Amino acid sequence: MNKESKQLALPALEGHSFTIDISEELMERCLYTGTCTPPDLVIRTSGEVRLSDFFIWQSSYSCLCFQDVLWPEFSILNLFSLILTYQQNYNHVCRLCAILSYFK
Repeated sequence: MNKESKQLALPALEGHSFTIDISEELMERCLYTGTCTPPDLVIRTSGEVRLSDFFIWQSSYSCLCFQDVLWPEFSILNLFSLILTYQQNYNHVCRLCAILSYFK
């Protein structure tokens, strides 16, 4: 995200654009994943409860799931349990997205 921020700030520093021209939509288009839809479910294995600056912007409305199992031992049962967690939280995530999109 640091590279994208610099990419957006450079024209403003050179006088070609103003900081007011920078919007959320422009920031999203400048990311490597600008043409992709945001993930619905983000899975982190190894028991770490953090994202390590991975998909911070893209996963803001995602269901975050953390597993205490290491990646080599991650099985289909772990995946099914995470999908169940996502299904249980889906309505909550949809309501939150609707509320936040109201304020945009």
